[in-house]
Amino acid sequence: MTVYRCHLFGSPSLATPTGDSIPIRSRKGAGLLASLALAEGRPVGRDQLCDLLWPDRQTPQARASLRQLQVDVRRDLGLADEVFDTRSDGAISYNPMAIVFDVGEFNRLRLSDDRQSLEQAFALRRGQFIEGPAPREATFAEWIDVSRRSLDNSWCEATARLLRVLDRQADHNQALEVAIRLLSVNRRTI
Repeated sequence: MTVYRCHLFGSPSLATPTGDSIPIRSRKGAGLLASLALAEGRPVGRDQLCDLLWPDRQTPQARASLRQLQVDVRRDLGLADEVFDTRSDGAISYNPMAIVFDVGEFNRLRLSDDRQSLEQAFALRRGQFIEGPAPREATFAEWIDVSRRSLDNSWCEATARLLRVLDRQADHNQALEVAIRLLSVNRRTI
């Protein structure tokens, strides 16, 4: 099975196993993928996704839009049923054998106390979560903002642990580089 990578830190993008970039056609496509990524494998209800992405639409219209969005994302990836897992109750999750998210990797790595894992978590943040213009829908924009702040806080906490590890190992040059990046990110985005 082909494994694609989905980058949600910075401008959202997809990459093939060979590293070729695949554009995510819409903010809502990025929002769908991000919602599933942040659920960390737990299914997300269709109504929850519809309320997030189409809060101003009636349920039947929002559900039709969600079905079309799933078709569009599958088409972008060239995969049929491999990307999304749909339960009998209609909840949706992603197939971890088909797609890997930088946000998911970050959340796994940031909890570690070893240097290598913390350095990987530090490096995964290529920018803020779902960078780009704010969506028109207030609910969606607010969800991005709340998720962004939570991930920024988690990144700062993981970076502080990395700095403590580097200090214990007396790797002061690397600690200085990490601290400089932390301060530059902190001023711009956090």
